[in-house]
Amino acid sequence: LGHTRDVVLRAQISELFVEVEAIRALNAHAKPYLAEVAEMPISDRWRPDINKPLADKMRVCIKEVPASGFCEVHIAHLIMALNSLRRGGLREPDVDEHVVVLQILADEYLLSANTSTTGMG
Repeated sequence: LGHTRDVVLRAQISELFVEVEAIRALNAHAKPYLAEVAEMPISDRWRPDINKPLADKMRVCIKEVPASGFCEVHIAHLIMALNSLRRGGLREPDVDEHVVVLQILADEYLLSANTSTTGMG
């Protein structure tokens, strides 16, 4: 994805990446899962604390859920969110969405994990 300059193509590849990772991780549960999260905002799909459908499917398909709550499907959703496009006629990156996603990632997952492991949180 890093070498693809066409933003529309990047967004499409990101969507495909989510589908592939869902199929790999969830097998037969992938299609129902993708249908279930289709109405969820893209910016929420990558978050383990919000994406309850993925957590439910993970418990069925992946017997041992990672302690972080993140799996490959969450990361694929994160990549998709960072490659999302603005709604409407202009086909350009949704910079506002990117800022929100990165802010949440840093504040709630990266920085909070750092402070809890150093005893500062």
